[in-house]
Amino acid sequence: MPSWRPWLTVSSRSRDSPVIRQPSGRPNPDASLSPMSDPTSANSPDASDVNLSDPSQLNRRLAAIQDKLLALPSDAFAERWELRTQQDQLRGQAAGFAYAMYEDKFDDELLVELRALRDQMKTIEKQRIDLVVQAGSGGMSNMGNLGGVAINKGIDDAQGLPKIKAKIGLIKGILTDRGVTIPVPD
Repeated sequence: MPSWRPWLTVSSRSRDSPVIRQPSGRPNPDASLSPMSDPTSANSPDASDVNLSDPSQLNRRLAAIQDKLLALPSDAFAERWELRTQQDQLRGQAAGFAYAMYEDKFDDELLVELRALRDQMKTIEKQRIDLVVQAGSGGMSNMGNLGGVAINKGIDDAQGLPKIKAKIGLIKGILTDRGVTIPVPD
């Protein structure tokens, strides 16, 4: 079990075996720690007014912290550090929501979604500018490699490639935790 998700228990879901299995010696999932609760968040300022079991409240809290960060003067280091700490805690809880969303799906559903996300990623990558063709021999091109790299990054960001890659990584992590063989991309 990966150390960066200590609140999760090992589970296996497939159509043949829909029973959730937990390793021996693990805490009960109904215990005080869950993916949606962080014992340190209760001690952080302004965390008590947010229902952290609701993703929309969590998003609102993250947006409020971002607004506070943007409003701070450049020399407010202590306040910035406190807000960044709160932001990191809330982002960790948001990752728990993302993991929980995929955890309840069957293995074959995850494999189908993984294949679809990989296909979507390939489609986006085909839209990139070929830097070798654009640069040519290097003498007569106005574009240059740095401009092409920036344009390619803009294409990736506009099409949502970083989010797609994050979902692929999440699904692969869940499948790996379950012991499922992940197919090689086409």
